[in-house]
Amino acid sequence: MNRVWIAVVFIAVCIGLCVFEQNYVCKSCDKMLSMINQAQEYENAEQSEKSDKKIAELQKYWLKRNDVLFIFSEHDGLDELAESIRTLNMTDDKKSALAKTKALVKIYYENERIALSNVL
Repeated sequence: MNRVWIAVVFIAVCIGLCVFEQNYVCKSCDKMLSMINQAQEYENAEQSEKSDKKIAELQKYWLKRNDVLFIFSEHDGLDELAESIRTLNMTDDKKSALAKTKALVKIYYENERIALSNVL
């Protein structure tokens, strides 16, 4: 009977971690996409100072969140995203860099969310 309770507790912990991970990834990706969209709007409106501030805010947010994301995810999926975010303000063509970063965030989210295709 003790083994059954240990198994039940283990399953409850696993389910709790899965829920936490999905919530954390979803909120992180939504926030990053929101910041990228705002930076793109500023870039399209030729407001480079506001765009640079939004990019700096995104980079700061990434530094705060990336350690936990690296715990949950495979590193090969996040390495390219991390590099893209890190080099956003070092490039001359920010519009294409922001578009690439946005695509990488979307790909990361699609690969991490719970779906039948991701389970199988």
